[in-house]
Amino acid sequence: MCQHHYLLTTVSILIILLIMISPANAQSIWQDYTARKTLTLEILKPEYDDGDQTFLTSAVFCSAQAPITRNIIFVGEFPFSYINWDIPPGPDLGSKQTFGNPLFGLEIDFHQVPLFFELGVRAPLTADPDKKNGDATINGYLTDFIDRAEAFAPNAVPISGFVNVVVESYTGFTLRLRAGPAIWIATGDRDESETFILYSAQTWWDFGSIRIGGGLSGRYIASEDYGDFGERSSHQLGFGLNLSLGIFTPGIQVRIPLDKEYKDILDIVFGISLGIDFD
Repeated sequence: MCQHHYLLTTVSILIILLIMISPANAQSIWQDYTARKTLTLEILKPEYDDGDQTFLTSAVFCSAQAPITRNIIFVGEFPFSYINWDIPPGPDLGSKQTFGNPLFGLEIDFHQVPLFFELGVRAPLTADPDKKNGDATINGYLTDFIDRAEAFAPNAVPISGFVNVVVESYTGFTLRLRAGPAIWIATGDRDESETFILYSAQTWWDFGSIRIGGGLSGRYIASEDYGDFGERSSHQLGFGLNLSLGIFTPGIQVRIPLDKEYKDILDIVFGISLGIDFD
């Protein structure tokens, strides 16, 4: 189980570029993507259980989306991770940073029905956890493990595909259900490929310029044959608030891990974001 493989405590910061293509799993499901042409910067700040990391420890995601046709949107994402420690640096400590695995993909939206698909592939650019700057990879991996571990999956080419069902009410209420596989094709030092099933359920309320939502998301290891569903899955609660201020869409996020194994490493994740809508 990947969660067992990376037990170090680590995290990330800094901003990076964008890539104009579209994904599955590229953009955070806790942000508002109502516009078809969007550039978004997202910074996630993990609070580890041991608390030895500096304030700047974080994971950063820069993403962009742009339509090619009425039904197809290109989206792209570039992740970055930074970690540093408050404790005096030892031989293996000090600041570490790495790029994550950039994602390229497509979002296919059927406007006549409440359904859209995400398809994506990530390039294997993140640092090896056992080599220089590997702690930054672990930090990025743990910071968004449930929804977006593929962004920092080491020695793998992640390929994802998701089905989304979105039901909207005239009252401003929205229900979003999302599920699909993420396959990690082994490269480098990884011995074998892995398959995960990701799933989530969210509700959102739109109050004009304010949009508030929350829900549950999970990750299930389908390529292993040990244990029951509870032992092979991890879950978290997530909450988000987005403001519409003209072309700018600032937002805040909170992620709360629910499984003891994950909670023993990570207490909570806070996030801030800023989107620019070009529609």
